[in-house]
Amino acid sequence: MTREEQIVAVVPGKDSTERLVLVLEANEKDRPIVLRSETFSPDVGWFTQSSLRLSRMELNGLRNVLGIPQPRACSDSSKIISEHTSDREDPRILSIAAYRRA
Repeated sequence: MTREEQIVAVVPGKDSTERLVLVLEANEKDRPIVLRSETFSPDVGWFTQSSLRLSRMELNGLRNVLGIPQPRACSDSSKIISEHTSDREDPRILSIAAYRRA
């Protein structure tokens, strides 16, 4: 089975030869998120020193511990945004202060 992965983020390390890589593996069902510690060698290139596999639930727990808010879908955005139907060409001012959440 071929390994399909998508690099989500690369975080630089303490110097230019170290980094953390956050990877999403498409074929892995139970623990699709991998955090890898990598080191660079001129002879080899980037190689993995260690890795930590996380489930989506574990990643959410880590986000909570770090104080990162959970992403939310904007389900009401289609109700707020409507297509422009007027023939007027002059600019308009939209009042964001007047907007209230439902």
